[in-house]
Amino acid sequence: MTSVVEMKCYDTTVLGKQKSDPWDYEKETRIMSVLSLPYNRNWEYLDLRLKPEMFRGLKIILSPWSTQKRKEMVEGFLADSELPQEIKDTITIEFSTLKGKLHFPTNR
Repeated sequence: MTSVVEMKCYDTTVLGKQKSDPWDYEKETRIMSVLSLPYNRNWEYLDLRLKPEMFRGLKIILSPWSTQKRKEMVEGFLADSELPQEIKDTITIEFSTLKGKLHFPTNR
């Protein structure tokens, strides 16, 4: 059985849009949805139609620069979601193990 998947390339200078080596060890799968591209710019929402079971055991890893306030915001989104409580109870939200370890020079 052969599967065909369309490959799209993104600007690799933008952290988070394409998986890069520093993130490889986390072995995550990313689903990126964007409303700003020309072919879907006129849409207010994207309808992904993912079955709730897909979220069972989901581990959300926050950006290394996320704050506690951001974590609470994500927790709020999850609490307000229409996912069954049984599924919500299996989802965890964690800070990245890279939090506080990435330091990039700034031009000031």
